[in-house]
Amino acid sequence: MIMKLLLRILTFFFPLYLLLCFIDSKMDQAVKQKSCSKQNWILNIKNQQFDFVFLGSSRVEGMMDVGFLCKETGLKGINLGVSGAGHEELFLLFNMFLKNGNKVK
Repeated sequence: MIMKLLLRILTFFFPLYLLLCFIDSKMDQAVKQKSCSKQNWILNIKNQQFDFVFLGSSRVEGMMDVGFLCKETGLKGINLGVSGAGHEELFLLFNMFLKNGNKVK
């Protein structure tokens, strides 16, 4: 009787486990292929030259219109504002941004 119970449990949970592993691997691939967050997007920028950078929290992210400034000044800029980011995270993010070969005048 115990063996039948264990067999039933195994026949239910093993396929469920395999399904969840498959879904997990597909989700990992999707995240790696597409930048799902601003941080990933920033870290995927490589070997670019910028005239100016806005760096800050959600206020910078939402308030600074880089497209307008670039159009008006003819300079190339980027908004690296990240919602909810503190000084430490912004410091690390900007250093990694620069280590990817990006330059800021």
